[in-house]
Order: sequence, then structure tokens, then C-alpha cells
Amino acid sequence: LVHLHLPKEAAFLFYTLKSLHIPVVSTFEGDPFLEARFDVTFDKGIIIKVGSNLMAMADAVTACSSWLAGRLGRVWNINVYAVPNPIDVERFLGIKEWCGSEKIVVALARLVPIKGIDVLVKAARRVSSECRDVRFIVAGEGPSKQELMGLINKYGLREVFSLVGFISSPENLLSKSYMVVMPSLYEPFGMPAAEAGAALRPVVASNTGGLAEIVIDGYNGFLARPGDPVDLADKIIWLLENEDVSKEMGRRGRVRVLENYTPVLVAKKYLEIYQRALNNSR
Repeated sequence: LVHLHLPKEAAFLFYTLKSLHIPVVSTFEGDPFLEARFDVTFDKGIIIKVGSNLMAMADAVTACSSWLAGRLGRVWNINVYAVPNPIDVERFLGIKEWCGSEKIVVALARLVPIKGIDVLVKAARRVSSECRDVRFIVAGEGPSKQELMGLINKYGLREVFSLVGFISSPENLLSKSYMVVMPSLYEPFGMPAAEAGAALRPVVASNTGGLAEIVIDGYNGFLARPGDPVDLADKIIWLLENEDVSKEMGRRGRVRVLENYTPVLVAKKYLEIYQRALNNSR
């Protein structure tokens, strides 16, 4: 059995594997139709043709969230299993609850339009005018960096809003953070939101895609309207002003991760799917 991720890059392998009668499990980490709207290099016609063939040939298809599984299942009229991405919880268990005077709002994201960091910059303008001792740190690289720097300068936020580039391990930054924000316009899963929960941090995330499965509104964070800097600012300000509730949300976030996203739990789900795929291929 062979398990292929991101099948748009591995499509050619399907034909070889199936000609050898080797069972194939295919995992989708995103919606190719939605992503085609944000990436002009995607050809929708090719996506439909290739995607249909891949779905038909796979012995089992999985997606990284129930939202994505539902979308792909409806498009191709097949059963898609929802299996979340695993979180290496052990990396974050040493992180303690926030304490201190400075409140750092962290975002971990590529600097591309779909991640909505421009929305966060606009929200930060209002947040910084209403709340003292708050800073924003965005870790990530991407083609939108210069545009975002221009927006930060335009709003006079250079002292409170930093773009620190790519970091390979987020633990240190999360340990200093007060909360994590994910203002994405589209997100099939939302790994930083789950990692934030493991690190005892509440999350303010856009109400889109798989994020709404990781962040339960009012429980371990808040969901904001995608692309709405006013709503995003409101949710951030509320958490900044309510420290006790913020910490409780962080604790709930860790429990949620431990109950749903550990490597052992995810591996068990995949083992069940592998067995089904082997049975289907006989």
C-alpha cells in the first residue's frame, strides 16, 4: 500500500501504482478548486480532469478536516474520510500559561494574500489605540512582505507590529505570546491554531474551513468574520481585557488538542483506513 499526499504533485505515480495493482490512499491537504481562485497557475479544467481520475483510482481518499472532506465528497460524489493533521504535543507541554505585563499577539503564516495578514495589520491599528502594552509579531516569509511593511508604516505601527521572518520551531515564540491569531481567508486545517492550543494559548481565527473545527467559538477562542478587521479587532481586544477567561480558553485548547490531534489518535484513524483500502483492492 502507498499513501500519497498532495496528489497534484504525485499524480503520475497513481498510474504506475495502479498498473502494478498496488493499493493507494490519497490525502488532500487543500481544496484545489478554491486554491485555483488564489493561484493563476492552476488550470480549473485540468484540476477537474486529473482530480476525477485520481479520486476514481484511489482505494481510499482522506482530507485534513471534516469541512474539506465534505467539499471534496460533494464535488466528486465519493466518500472522503476526515483525518486531521497530527500535532506533536510533546513539543508544547513545557509551555506555561502567559504571565507578565506585555501582551504579544502572534500569527504564524506565510506572507501571501490568502493568509489575511493585511487584515491583521488593519485590526492592529485599532487594537493598539485602545489597549496598552500590546505587540504583534508575525512569523513567516512570502511575496507580500513589502506590501505588508508598507501598510504597517502607513498606519504608524512600526513600534508595535513586527514581521520576524520564518521560524522553524514556534515553541519559543508561543511561550512568549498572549494569544494566537489566524486571520486566513481560506484554511483547510489550520496547524498554528492547533499548536496554539497545545501551548495553552487562546486563538482568534477566521470562521472559515477547518479552523472552525479547531476553534470552538467562545470555548477555546473566538471566530471572526473572514476579511473583517473590525470584527477581528473586537475579538482580540476582548481577550486582551479578560485575562482570566483568556487563560481558561488556553487550558481548554490544550485539552481539545490532546483529545483530538495527537499522533497516536491520528495514526489509529489511518490504520483503519489502510485496512479498508487493502480490503477494497482485493
